[in-house]
Amino acid sequence: MAKINLTSVALAAIVFSALLFASGCNDDSGEEIVRDESRTFSAQIAAESIEIDISDFSSDKEEYKSHEEIKLSVSVQSSEKAENIAVRVWGIRPRSYSYIDSTKAVSLEKGNNEILFDEKAPPCTSGCGGVNPGPYDIHAEILADGEIVSDSKITIDLARG
Repeated sequence: MAKINLTSVALAAIVFSALLFASGCNDDSGEEIVRDESRTFSAQIAAESIEIDISDFSSDKEEYKSHEEIKLSVSVQSSEKAENIAVRVWGIRPRSYSYIDSTKAVSLEKGNNEILFDEKAPPCTSGCGGVNPGPYDIHAEILADGEIVSDSKITIDLARG
């Protein structure tokens, strides 16, 4: 499972404040405020880490024909409640273009969460405007703060029809 550190900004702010406090500063009159150097200041923060992982990624079938609906299910396990998580599915990429590329912003509850996607198979031809029949990968990714924290891949078959 990937861990997401949600308190790094808060920790940086406290460290900066502690350094500023320990180094002394000026009051409004411009005179330096002297601090007792013998005192030790410490701040204890309970860094909150959330584990998020794709526990299952599946499609409703193994083979699809042209323009057929593809139902994708991404099961996400979360150790805690999490906000502003992106779930992305993409794939069927015969060249540099992904025929499937969808992202949903979700809030995860503690435990298992199921995110569903309804996509459409591209035209399956051997000529221009479609993809050749055969196996194609579809990927699922979980992103937090723009970083991929978990990913998975399935392979489906496209057939003429």
